[in-house]
Amino acid sequence: MAIGGGGKADVRVADETATGVAGFEPFLGGREHALAVPVGNGWSGLFGAAGGDGDETEGVTTSLALHCTAGDAKTLMVTVRADFTDARPLDDPASRPAYARIAEATARKVSEVRGCEAELGDRVRSLPLPVREDEYKPLAEADGTCAGIEAVRGVRTALETARDGAPYERCRLLGVDGLRRYGLEASFGTYAESFFRGNRQSYEEDLPTGEDPAHHRGREEGVSWTTAKCPEGTALFTLAAYGRHDEKGSALVSGDLAQERAALKIFAERSAQAHGCQAPKAP
Repeated sequence: MAIGGGGKADVRVADETATGVAGFEPFLGGREHALAVPVGNGWSGLFGAAGGDGDETEGVTTSLALHCTAGDAKTLMVTVRADFTDARPLDDPASRPAYARIAEATARKVSEVRGCEAELGDRVRSLPLPVREDEYKPLAEADGTCAGIEAVRGVRTALETARDGAPYERCRLLGVDGLRRYGLEASFGTYAESFFRGNRQSYEEDLPTGEDPAHHRGREEGVSWTTAKCPEGTALFTLAAYGRHDEKGSALVSGDLAQERAALKIFAERSAQAHGCQAPKAP
């Protein structure tokens, strides 16, 4: 669709019967080398950009999850990628809400047309900036998605976002060399279902389908996970260790498994509590 003032928008709407979160996958990472951030303002959603940096912005994406209380769908996902002819810099706080307005208006209309009767958020008047990869902080100072995680072997800093109702959360733990050693993710609703259906290719290992709700990795594995029951279904929390089996200093082969277990536990517990979920499963 065309955007008033010049530009175009790709608007997508899907429900939980879709085979995956098609079109949302590139957005999950936010713009290149950055983490997508919560939309907030009472919405369960994410905000990021697929390209652009600093003063140049391309393909800004807003994704909103509607949790229906009526109608034929349990969850509706609204995702809008907007490209303005006159690119508006994300670094300007006054510019960012404009990118979310189409998604917000679409979500309100979709909820009405589909008889979803979802609890809708407020008008989006402010949005945080996607978190760049150089915006790391000492792990002890983390107060968002990495908050509460104790020191993990080889980890000195963390890259995080706020939670604020986001259906997908990320926390990166970095080594003294600035490289990623661990990645923690929390997925809710449709994002979790995408994992369970095998539509994410991020991991070589099989992720749980319900029969194995929690697992801690062994030395030959790279991923640990746990799950929790939530109002919107089962949530998934994962910890991935990065490196190669031929690198003795990599988290994959040299990580402290007990510390990893503790890191995943506190990450999952805090995330689940923030989303009104039950306590995560213990293996």
